[in-house]
Amino acid sequence: MSSLNNGYGCSWSSRSRLLILLLPFLLAACGTTPPQPAAIVLPITRPSAPSQPYDAFRGDLLDAIVATVLADRDQCMAKAGHPELQKNTAARPVTGSFNDLRVNLGSFGATSADEARQRGFGRVLPAAPPAVRNSSRSFADAIARCTQEANAHRGPNAGEVQSRYYDLGNQLRMALRPVYADTMPDRFAVPILACLQREGFRSKSADVRTFGVQFAKQATPYVPTSQESALAVAWYECTTAAGWPRFQLNRALALEVTAVRRFKPQLDELTPAIEALVPHASYPQVSSER
Repeated sequence: MSSLNNGYGCSWSSRSRLLILLLPFLLAACGTTPPQPAAIVLPITRPSAPSQPYDAFRGDLLDAIVATVLADRDQCMAKAGHPELQKNTAARPVTGSFNDLRVNLGSFGATSADEARQRGFGRVLPAAPPAVRNSSRSFADAIARCTQEANAHRGPNAGEVQSRYYDLGNQLRMALRPVYADTMPDRFAVPILACLQREGFRSKSADVRTFGVQFAKQATPYVPTSQESALAVAWYECTTAAGWPRFQLNRALALEVTAVRRFKPQLDELTPAIEALVPHASYPQVSSER
């Protein structure tokens, strides 16, 4: 087996913002705010794409609920004499928090030589939101009260339902972790390394960091070095020829099937509860067959 790092994969640390949004007491203690949402526009629609097992999880609805809760919370905070949060709301929409659960070939790297050349092995990182710092007791008390009231507008157990659904989404996400973390089987690593060697890139490991190529420093926008771009193009061509991205995609979808079966009781219980919390929304229903 050969170690694998293709420079892509999931950025797990960037997926945690909903947890922060659902823990107002922790937020108050830290004295900072996460990205804030713009006013939600309903009805909610889902991107047109082939169905996948994880469509049973409605992360888009959870985003919509969190957006409305935060809008209510921020309005309440402004009335309580703390307008800091509301001032940041319009430019900080809550959206796409679980987009990484929808996998495709692009989840595992570039899908064309041109994309590989332009992208290298970098990631597009979201701009850091402005922080609101307030460690006063009045701020802590107000944010706890306002968040509780905002959730109560959705229903008596709205906060608990959101928190449990967020946890379920993370469990589904972690079920895909092996696709990104496991080593590359020799049946792929051997031909890929041979192909890369023919292109002038030599290493004993199918890890893009082991070819002696200098990568660009992470920045926004990310601009790869010329060597990095050349390796990225060769990596795309060699891995595609070996069928590695397709293998990863098929494995991810198989893991989704297993995970949906495993978490079927939670999906059956919580997804209808989440749908019921979305105010004045019309949205596509998903089949209950899993």
